[in-house]
Amino acid sequence: MRTHKPPSLYQQTSLNVDPFCTSALVDISLPPAAKRRRTQASNHNEETFTQSLASEASIHFRPFGSHYPHSVLYRVVENRKVLEVQAVDLQQDGTRPEVLITLRFDFANQIRQGTIAFAEAEREGSANALVVFVSTAAGELFTLTLRTEAFVKSGFLTDTTSGSSDWCKVYQPNAFALKTPFKLLAKSETELWASMNDGSLAKLERPTLGRFAHLL
Repeated sequence: MRTHKPPSLYQQTSLNVDPFCTSALVDISLPPAAKRRRTQASNHNEETFTQSLASEASIHFRPFGSHYPHSVLYRVVENRKVLEVQAVDLQQDGTRPEVLITLRFDFANQIRQGTIAFAEAEREGSANALVVFVSTAAGELFTLTLRTEAFVKSGFLTDTTSGSSDWCKVYQPNAFALKTPFKLLAKSETELWASMNDGSLAKLERPTLGRFAHLL
C-alpha cells in the first residue's frame, strides 16, 4: 500500500547572516555634520560577528518585478549605532551578477527603534535603487539610495567617479525636534509618514531632489 506524505505548507530555510568573505563587508561611517568618512574593507573577524547581536532585524521584500535584489535583510547592531543591509535572495536566474556585499552604515547617534523604512527610487537615473530611511536619536533623518551595484561592487559607494556620490542625504525635520518619532512608513521615495510618541501623525513630503517639508 502506497504511503502519502502530508502536504507541506511552509518550508524552513536556514539563513547565514555572516558575510561571504571579509572583502564582501563594506564599512561606511556617517557623521551627522561633517564630511562622510568612507572605508572600503573591514578587518572584522569571526568572533566579532558571533558577538554582534542584533537589537532589531527584519527582511524587506521588494515589489514583484524587475527589482534586484528582491529581498533585503537589515539588522541594527552594536548598541544601535550600526545598520547592516544585505541581500538574501534564495534564487537567482543566472543572468545577473551575484549580490554578495554586506553594507554596514555606522551612525554617530543611535538609531531609533522602529524608524527604518524602505521605498523604491523614482527619479531618473536611479532605476532599481532601494531607498532606506533611517531616523536617529538626534532627530536626524538619513536617506540612503542604494543601487544594485552597491550590493555587487565593494567600492561602488566609495568611488566618487561612479556617479553615486549623492547616495546619502541627511536632514533634521522640524517635526522630529518637537516630538519623538515612534514609527516610520514610506509611501514612496518622496512621501514619508511618521507616527509620534504622543499618538499624532506627521506627513513629510518633498520634491524628488529636495528636502522634506513637514505638512501636518
